[in-house]
Amino acid sequence: GAPATGDLGILITGCQAHETSADVIPGGDKSRACGAMSNALQAAVEEHAKAHPGVPITNRQLVAAIRSKLGASGYAQNPCLECAAAKADTPFLVQAAA
Repeated sequence: GAPATGDLGILITGCQAHETSADVIPGGDKSRACGAMSNALQAAVEEHAKAHPGVPITNRQLVAAIRSKLGASGYAQNPCLECAAAKADTPFLVQAAA
C-alpha cells in the first residue's frame, strides 16, 4: 500500500533528547520499579478522573500534569508531546474510572 501521509501519530516522550529518563521504585519495592514518567502519567490520569469525573484529560493537560509531578518530585526531566497541533487537545487514549 501507499505510505501514510500527514501527521497521524501522538508521542509522549519521557524526556527531551539531551536529558535522561529516570526510574522510580514506588514504596521502595523493587518489583514495582518503572519509569518516573510512566509513574507520573498513571497518577495524573487517576487524579484527573477523580477531580473531573466524566471529563477526559487531553494530551496537552496530561503532559503538563506529568511535568508538574516530576518537577515536584525533584526529577530533572521534561516530557514532551509530539503531535499535530490539532491533536494536542484531543483526549488521551486511556481514561481512568473516577
